[in-house]
Amino acid sequence: MPRVMNELVASFMRTDLNQSRSIIHAIHGFCRALLQSGSNPAPIKTVMNHAGMKVGSCRKPLVDLSNDKTASLFYELQMMITRFSAHPVAYDDILTKFYDPTLDK
Repeated sequence: MPRVMNELVASFMRTDLNQSRSIIHAIHGFCRALLQSGSNPAPIKTVMNHAGMKVGSCRKPLVDLSNDKTASLFYELQMMITRFSAHPVAYDDILTKFYDPTLDK
């Protein structure tokens, strides 16, 4: 999400608050899902592994995400990508690996 975060900061700095709000609206659910998993690298590792960047699982005593949390995280990621499909901000190409058009309906 570096491009998205870069545009968020840039739009705020140029006082384009409509653009900033639009980006925040698009990413809010995904960011919330990441944070609800606690201060643990598990959600980031889950997303990275799913994207094909084999980073492995968490070292003990940390544990990987449960199936429910993983499903919630991927759902919010999908919703974020769907919101960006109608948005002028270019998001990182890595996110397209998660796109499932059946969830748009």
